[in-house]
Amino acid sequence: MEVSEIISLVVALASIFVSGSVSIFTIKYFNSKGHIYEIKKNAIIRSLRLIDDYMSSADWIDKKNIPVKKNNLSTEYLTVESRECYNELILTVKNAKLIYAFNRIVFSKHYNKDGIFNCNQMQEYRLLCRKELGIKKIRLENEITFINSVGNNLNKNNF
Repeated sequence: MEVSEIISLVVALASIFVSGSVSIFTIKYFNSKGHIYEIKKNAIIRSLRLIDDYMSSADWIDKKNIPVKKNNLSTEYLTVESRECYNELILTVKNAKLIYAFNRIVFSKHYNKDGIFNCNQMQEYRLLCRKELGIKKIRLENEITFINSVGNNLNKNNF
């Protein structure tokens, strides 16, 4: 084997090694980014579900339109779920405003003098969730923030 052939072989092997290393690094990098995004998305979806549970379990002034709720949502359950969602959000989201918005909803007695939930807070939270996930901003109606119940006789009191 001549020197030029050896050099060509070394260059070819080095090229294969470098391209393989770059490919492996790229795959690991993008897979970890995708994995982190999935964890973040799941944390956000879980938090939205928790807020729905929280809202449906609250004491409602309008006794005619009390929302449908899951059975046996105790204060203990909602507290533990709130803590877990809060921790997941802290570990995954980049925008602190999203965490503050979650706190204003779930720990509303600490933020509102009267402890009353403001539906605009839910819309703000949903928009912040969309932004965090890189989803285009949309206009949400404040009149339809929370669905109390659905059935055969839908009317404006169901929202």
